[in-house]
Amino acid sequence: MLDQSTSILISITAVFFVFLGVCYEYLKRRYRYWSDKGIPGPKPIVFIGNMKESLFRKCTEPQMTDVWYQNYRGSPYIGFYNLLKPSVFLIDPELIRKVTEVDFNHFVDHPPLSGHSGSDAIIDSLFTMNGQHWKDKRSIFSRMFTPKRLREQIEIFNNRYSFLKEEIEKQPGLSKDADLFKFIGRYILIGFSTILYGLDLTKDEKLFEDFERHSEIFLHPGLHTSLMFLFYSASPNLFNLLSMKTFPRDIYHYFSPLTKGLLEQNKKLGYTNSSDLPSLLNQYQDSNPASAIDHPESVGHIFSFLSASNHTTITTISYGLFLLGQHPEVQDKLRDEVDRVLKDNQDITSENINEMVYLDAVLYETMRMYTLLGVLKRICTKKYYVDERLTIPEGMEVFIPAQSLHMDPEYFPEPEKFNPERFLGLEKLPSIFMPFGRGPRNCIGLRMAEIGFKIAVARLISDYIISPNPKTTLPLKYDRLSTFITCMPENGLWVKLQKR
Repeated sequence: MLDQSTSILISITAVFFVFLGVCYEYLKRRYRYWSDKGIPGPKPIVFIGNMKESLFRKCTEPQMTDVWYQNYRGSPYIGFYNLLKPSVFLIDPELIRKVTEVDFNHFVDHPPLSGHSGSDAIIDSLFTMNGQHWKDKRSIFSRMFTPKRLREQIEIFNNRYSFLKEEIEKQPGLSKDADLFKFIGRYILIGFSTILYGLDLTKDEKLFEDFERHSEIFLHPGLHTSLMFLFYSASPNLFNLLSMKTFPRDIYHYFSPLTKGLLEQNKKLGYTNSSDLPSLLNQYQDSNPASAIDHPESVGHIFSFLSASNHTTITTISYGLFLLGQHPEVQDKLRDEVDRVLKDNQDITSENINEMVYLDAVLYETMRMYTLLGVLKRICTKKYYVDERLTIPEGMEVFIPAQSLHMDPEYFPEPEKFNPERFLGLEKLPSIFMPFGRGPRNCIGLRMAEIGFKIAVARLISDYIISPNPKTTLPLKYDRLSTFITCMPENGLWVKLQKR
């Protein structure tokens, strides 16, 4: 006869194996979701789904999904599994246009990055907000990008260019080795801090260094943040139950008093006719006392506008200058246009910047080749009929392969070639061109980013000849640890700058 302890052990073991059996059967059924519907897609792995390469940092997410894009090129869509979640991957351009524009009301929301915690500084941002909450805040913050404000932003970037030139000229020798992310990063951070918050970082080196350091988490989230994103994606209910936080506490602890100080100072100075971020937050508080923005949300907006706008713009400018260094014939043509428009060394204005059509083409071609967010994501907010096989249910994630579309020779012949001419003479940009997203949920700051690019590139090309630098590792490899910008070069971008 078995003793009591042995019986208990056998019972526990039996329960454990029954539990494993139930889990296995549950997962088997879950991973039959697409095959039962006759919808093609890659074969999933238990618990991981189809995210193995991205999850274990074998490649970037756009590189992983590009394999699906190439393998299923003849299908309008496929089904895949984001860990445990059945999700849809769109391939057909017309279906993508419907999801992002025509039937946008079915796909208003972004997938959540993490749970909602009052001291998690990134959670309350325009990018992560959904539903009416997003619509209300989008309406408020769009006032930062009116034609009047854009003219002011042009003036700010013009005025800050002298700082960039001084930084370059400090380098020894006639031919300056330029670490593009470093030089452009400081210039853009100064410009955006003035535009967004009314701050002049050139007068406060400590604040400058703090902003640089804390905004870096957008590029290199670190192991803790990456694991928290994964934890939330795998089990959002448990994440919220345990009140987990995505970002390190010091991010919130730094931006919380900063936000309070910016709002208080803004009120003292008067904000009625101002459209920077603290002013818009204060105006909303005063006009909507019943639905006032709480402090953690204000922190989220102050943090996220700086982090998101800063590094996306820096990356695009850096790639643009790198490409011009690699293609002197394009650089010469662009310089001729800039010299013609800026005769007598006049400043760039809202009027003459629109005359630089080749500069526009260089910008678009740069963003096509190096798409910052290579996979766009939406949540189905209302059940959506696609065809007799597929009806997307409410709550399902939809992935859109922006980078794959941009590099498809069917839509952009010789896609590996830097050819700005492909964007000349177009009445409007192709619907599959989506470097800033597409439709009503596109990037709110795209015009501000374009201004930053155009002024930096036009002014630099007026003053310097840009040449390749052997410090840049070729062919370029992307940083697989970069979470938000999916085309971050692993070893940076360098050029040589020689005064004209």
